[in-house]
Amino acid sequence: MIQIDNLYKSFGDSAVLKGVSLEIPTGQITVILGPSGCGKSVLLKNLIGLLRPDSGHIIVDGQDLTTMEAEDINEYRRKFGMLFQNAALFDSLSVAENVAFPLREHTDKSDAEIMKIVDEKLALANLVGHNDKFPDELSGGMRKRVGLARAIALEPEIILYDEPTTGLDPLTAESINQLIVTMQKTLHVTSVIISHDIESTFKVADHVAILYEGRVLESGPPAEFRHSKHEVVQRFIQQGLGRTG
Repeated sequence: MIQIDNLYKSFGDSAVLKGVSLEIPTGQITVILGPSGCGKSVLLKNLIGLLRPDSGHIIVDGQDLTTMEAEDINEYRRKFGMLFQNAALFDSLSVAENVAFPLREHTDKSDAEIMKIVDEKLALANLVGHNDKFPDELSGGMRKRVGLARAIALEPEIILYDEPTTGLDPLTAESINQLIVTMQKTLHVTSVIISHDIESTFKVADHVAILYEGRVLESGPPAEFRHSKHEVVQRFIQQGLGRTG
């Protein structure tokens, strides 16, 4: 389990996280919802150690990230794979080389071993036969799939998704939703998604939380969340479903 306890983070006079507390269950898909500017990305960056909180604790597998030294944080990050919002692929590298990149950077595996892993991860992402293509030859959905194949190359315990369906048409978004669920079940990982996509949330989530004005307003299973009596939660749900359907 990932335990986030009373997390605060400010930038100058701007307070972004104002006491965030959240439990993220192991082996499940947790979606953290919230409007733009509510602090979702800042929370994600704190979770993987790219930012340091001003106070509070992040505990993963019994380790408190907030007390780690820099060299320990680098090892801690090996637990995570991340799919960035725009996939963040290297334009000058082929699909296969993009997926191979973390293996070349962080392991001493041979080229043959690396390419075997690359083929396995591309197959999981439904990208067989696309090894030699370059990012500018791919659709937005395919780039997301390559980014996900790269995110799982080092076999992380936790996969983080930053707005995975943003900018995608409904059919492509649905294919990404299905892939997220497949990855979680096949790899037995813990998945954390930050999103404002309500429709996708109810399709993939085992657990839902909403971040609003720097705090978690509510969290729980999707069925409970959908019937929340909190006015802000209901407004966010209804507006979201109205936009997407």
